Amino acid sequence: MAARRFHRILRILAWTLLSLALAIYLPSLLLYWVHPGHWWVMGILSIGFPYTWLGMTAIVVLAFWLHRKAGWILLLGWAAGWPIMRNVWALNSTQDFPTASSQQSLRVMQWNCMELSGSLQNDSTRQVRQQVAALLRKHQPQVLLLQDFQEITSPRHYSNIAFLRDTLGYRYMLLAPYYTVEAGWGKVQEGSAIFSKIPFDTAGHFMYGGRSVSEQIAWADIRFRGKTLRCVSTHLLSMNLNTPKGQPDPLYYYQRPDSAVITSGEVLRKLRHYQPYHVRQAKQLRHFLDTSTHPLVLGIDMNSVPSSWVYRHISRGLEDVFLATGRGWGRSYHSRLPNLRIDYLFTGPALAIPHAITIPVSFSDHYPVLADLQWR
Repeated sequence: MAARRFHRILRILAWTLLSLALAIYLPSLLLYWVHPGHWWVMGILSIGFPYTWLGMTAIVVLAFWLHRKAGWILLLGWAAGWPIMRNVWALNSTQDFPTASSQQSLRVMQWNCMELSGSLQNDSTRQVRQQVAALLRKHQPQVLLLQDFQEITSPRHYSNIAFLRDTLGYRYMLLAPYYTVEAGWGKVQEGSAIFSKIPFDTAGHFMYGGRSVSEQIAWADIRFRGKTLRCVSTHLLSMNLNTPKGQPDPLYYYQRPDSAVITSGEVLRKLRHYQPYHVRQAKQLRHFLDTSTHPLVLGIDMNSVPSSWVYRHISRGLEDVFLATGRGWGRSYHSRLPNLRIDYLFTGPALAIPHAITIPVSFSDHYPVLADLQWR
């Protein structure tokens, strides 16, 4: 009798666990169709989807133990998550990234460089700049697509433009600042940038709408092996998830409209507040990409994971270089979560991707994504 009662209680607990798991998993299957502007919870589900999907493996086994037909139904549900999961986990064989690119290839680096250490002239900054220089000299990218690039004009600060242009030979550049601050000691600009060793045919920038001060889309057309290629660098609005509660330092002026959210220290509140902006920016960026008359290469700090609506909307018709050549999670942001791949390099269908790599570096909280591109 006791054994029967225990078995009954165990089955009740199992059905309860299964029901709770399905309450989380089933809405997650709609991640690519219901965006967080309609229901902010979808943003939370997108971050947790890889773990939810992997957890469904155990749930399917449990369902087969409880009821075989239920097990088969849940197995189909588990398989329905694969169209999302295949954008999260790359399954390619490992390969060595060549030190030098071939003459047929264009080597491009996408990187949120975290201001490129644009700080006071001191030994710590000098050491970081030497590490950046060593990285770029080792891999020799011809085009840099940068976000959070900062230029400080002051006698006490290094010039990042001069560092890349004069020291490292990226003679052609465009900076699209999303904020500019002038003070008695100098001037600060920060935004998306493109640096190139290949001349620009033309270049420009476009500011996202919906905010008084916002990120920009920077673009430049270059000639690569006789054809025009449009290079794009952009950054979707930062959610300031790592900003602690009651931050004592003054916020940048472009953050002040969101100050109550930022200084609250509440992650869920920030996700709820910022994700509608991401949806709006994704739509604007998609329109910009669709109107391009040239093949594209897009470098972006998306601040969204591959299981999100924002990723699916922006990546439509483009190839993710990590998924084409990488393996595993491909984490691009320094975090305890292995699935935080929020930095991307995309190409249009006219380009092949023989090699790509994500480089874990310690002098930015984001990792550079490096790829060799060739015309098909």
